[in-house]
Amino acid sequence: MTEEEIYSSLHPSLRFVLSSWLKWEDLRNIQKKTIRTFKPGRDLLIISPTAGGKSEAAFIPVLDNILKHEDHNPVCLYIAPQKALINDMAERLLHLFPPLHLDLLVCHGDAPFHKDDSESPVLILTTPESLMVLLYRKDSSLLSSIRFCIIDELHALAGSERGSQILAALSRIEEKTKSRITRIGLSATIGNPDTILAWFGDNEPVLICEEREPRNHEFHLHSCDPFYIPQIISKNLAGKRSLIFTGSRKKTETLGFILKKVLPSVFVHHSSLSSDIRRNIEYIARKGLPFTIVCTSTLELGIDIGDLDIVVQIGPPSGVSSFLQRLGRTGRRNGNPVMYCLTTSPEDTCITVSALMNAMSGMVEPVIPVRYPYHLLTREILLCVFASKRVSMVKIESMIRKKPYLSIKNTKMKEIISHLLQNGWLSKDGDLFIPGPEYERFIKKPGLLFSVIRDTQALPVITNEGDEIGFIQMKSGKNRFLLGGFSWESTLQDNKNVVVQSSTAVANPPAWSGSPVEESHLILSGIRTLVAGCSPPFDIPEPIQKDLDTFRGNFPEGLSSDAISIYLHKNQITIYTFFGKTWNRILSTYLTKNLGYPCRDVNSYQIILSGEISRKSLEEMFSTIRKISVKDLAESAAPPSTYGKDLELLPQSCIREQWCVDDLHIPHLIHVIQDIDVVYLN
Repeated sequence: MTEEEIYSSLHPSLRFVLSSWLKWEDLRNIQKKTIRTFKPGRDLLIISPTAGGKSEAAFIPVLDNILKHEDHNPVCLYIAPQKALINDMAERLLHLFPPLHLDLLVCHGDAPFHKDDSESPVLILTTPESLMVLLYRKDSSLLSSIRFCIIDELHALAGSERGSQILAALSRIEEKTKSRITRIGLSATIGNPDTILAWFGDNEPVLICEEREPRNHEFHLHSCDPFYIPQIISKNLAGKRSLIFTGSRKKTETLGFILKKVLPSVFVHHSSLSSDIRRNIEYIARKGLPFTIVCTSTLELGIDIGDLDIVVQIGPPSGVSSFLQRLGRTGRRNGNPVMYCLTTSPEDTCITVSALMNAMSGMVEPVIPVRYPYHLLTREILLCVFASKRVSMVKIESMIRKKPYLSIKNTKMKEIISHLLQNGWLSKDGDLFIPGPEYERFIKKPGLLFSVIRDTQALPVITNEGDEIGFIQMKSGKNRFLLGGFSWESTLQDNKNVVVQSSTAVANPPAWSGSPVEESHLILSGIRTLVAGCSPPFDIPEPIQKDLDTFRGNFPEGLSSDAISIYLHKNQITIYTFFGKTWNRILSTYLTKNLGYPCRDVNSYQIILSGEISRKSLEEMFSTIRKISVKDLAESAAPPSTYGKDLELLPQSCIREQWCVDDLHIPHLIHVIQDIDVVYLN
């Protein structure tokens, strides 16, 4: 199909809207590739840089199919990880749908399902959680005609149970409708596209990749004392449209509060602020005036806030994928991307340079899909029983014969059923399962089963006038705190709300809980090469080079750039793995338990054991580790973090298995150990 034939193959109404309403002079390459490849039943994974036109690449052939079939029922799902992304996409499509005489329906937590009889949407935009709500409603006919599913920002979903939730919902819809749904995944950053395509696609899956066009990225690396960060920002960001990414909500609030004193139009954006406040900030940003938004990863994905002049990264990024997403927020439509990276320690500098090295070489982390989505399976079993009132074991067993449950054994599923019976979630009526006495809890709080996001309990923060500002942890216990970049003082706090009034006093952010994000294995591998003496493939300022040299001074000379290095010194064994703190803790515990060497210290880069050992014994030790099973190494892993309500829904064996395989990624650790060489420094 020639380029002219690609365009002329589209429905006349769609061609007219693209050229006359949207003023498109031509289709982008990724859109032409997709239209040429698309056909109902063929699953696609479209990988293209941020703002590369991949969303339109997915929608154009689907809309063409809808117009040619004259559909008037919902035939397409659009699923995204964030409500803001859905709202943004709906707004973009509203420029396209009316002239085509098509309707769409937005359905998520802030826009619950409501459809007038006069409406006939062909597209439903939703989150994984709201899709499950639609699926298990008494009347799920809204999903009875679904033929296509577009999954946006797939990399942000595929590695968690939210991605599994999408696959489960699509399997249920296909089971009810007896017809297959064509899947189209979209992403800018996936390091293992073939694996992900096989994970979510079944039928003739095709990968469509758009190479990143060479661009003159403008990077500014600064190593400085934290005290000078506001000064550097105010000097370089004044009059600009900029995003500042930090590593936590606490850092976001603190920096935002300080910058409000030295820059105009400074805003704070993170997940613990109310959706109204976040939407208002996004609306202000789209006006085109200068602004500075201090944010966490909430603005990392493709929410449209207009053209940006500069992106700032405070501290090190945790992964290359995240780094590229943030870089892609600037220079999207005009000009080249401009990014400032500010670090405050030699270690942070080394991490940042590693991320930059990998990004420039085109290396991105793989996304590892969940193998044992037990939390999701438990919820699906309960939702199925609660919706149907009576369900057979045959019906439940049929669930694990479809994605995403193919790795779950029948014995584990029966173990889960037994646990639910013992804890009152299910009861039996002959050979059928019926709702148990705990069903009343679901009636009072139905969201308990529709979400697999592990939230901590939070209290809404509202003003005396009733305006919602955001949320703080129930255990915060502070009478004065920062939220949204402003200081607040609580006037009333109970088990439902925290009522506040504005304060001029100095305050600190609330004590939000959350697990620290470790550097990815790809970033750690880059750090190993830098520590081994390799130079970055680009020029770096003298202060950055000084930081790298300082950090290298923490390690012995001769360290390997691509292997585990072992250094023996008196009664000490130092193993330089660069595996990350979590994996190193597992390995150190195993070595201590099985070989009797006490662990003196462990961090992201090394394990230090006490004792004397010969090189031959070390070689035997690593030979043993390379043959270890997942089960044996998992015994050295720390117990799972608290899953709250999940502890009573799942037996401990399932919690432990999912924790070790899908959270700690122990199978991947063993694979890395088997593939990496070991060298001895003395």
